[in-house]
Amino acid sequence: MNIAVVGGGGVGGYMAAKLSQSFAVVLISSSLKQLFIVEGGEKKEYFPHIKKAPDKPYDIVIFATKSYDLEKKAKELRSFVHTDTIILPLLNGIEPYEKLRALFPQAKVLKGAIYIVAKRSDSDTIEVQGKGALVVCEKNGVLADIFDKAG
Repeated sequence: MNIAVVGGGGVGGYMAAKLSQSFAVVLISSSLKQLFIVEGGEKKEYFPHIKKAPDKPYDIVIFATKSYDLEKKAKELRSFVHTDTIILPLLNGIEPYEKLRALFPQAKVLKGAIYIVAKRSDSDTIEVQGKGALVVCEKNGVLADIFDKAG
């Protein structure tokens, strides 16, 4: 299963870190070279494959960009998304879902939200306050299994 997380900020970095503990994950970010998470006062390094651009077809794509970058980043992934790709936007509001559905009519675009307090505290570190994240999305067995395995 090829998983990509687009965006290396607080949300994208956190999702890529947690998923990379159980799966091969590509974090598409032009600003990160390595990834550390500070959670509960403990700093830990994670090992997603960090790339500046997509490089293969993906089965799951999680968008965690800033809203103003969404369309540009989505267009960069256009040729790497197929009819069975699951796309999950984790941005504020319903507009990202609508944009991604229009840009990827061949894929399964889900409605999603994340509840987390996280930010980039330096160039390669995401600082999480509280107990991590709660991801809420439309019912999807594949994502449910992946999120369960990743904790």
